[in-house]
Amino acid sequence: MSIFTIEKKEDTPEVLVDIENGTIKFTGKLLPEDSIAFFAPIDEQIKKYTESAKQNTTVDLRLEYMNSSSQKRMIDLLSLLQSLTQNGIKVNINWHYPEDDDDLLDEGKDLMRMLDKPINIIPY
Repeated sequence: MSIFTIEKKEDTPEVLVDIENGTIKFTGKLLPEDSIAFFAPIDEQIKKYTESAKQNTTVDLRLEYMNSSSQKRMIDLLSLLQSLTQNGIKVNINWHYPEDDDDLLDEGKDLMRMLDKPINIIPY
């Protein structure tokens, strides 16, 4: 399966893992009741992806909100993807936020600080 998706719900984002194109997207609220259970199938797909990652990998995060347990899971996932750079894979992480939302801007900056890797912070 080259495309894995999770449908957006009230408290969980739409998730897309497109193995063929090297694209991973999260769109919406990241507020699952059980972040471990929510991320389990995503982690499985990302691990599969890392086995034959494309030369350019793009992660687009367009989140309205992310709770602390989800933030921890997201950092783990992004760290795994960032480790691909050791194999010469280019990994671009894009944090999209409404230009008038300073809280989401700060969230992107916090994520970058916690990862200790550059993230493209992109207003819309």
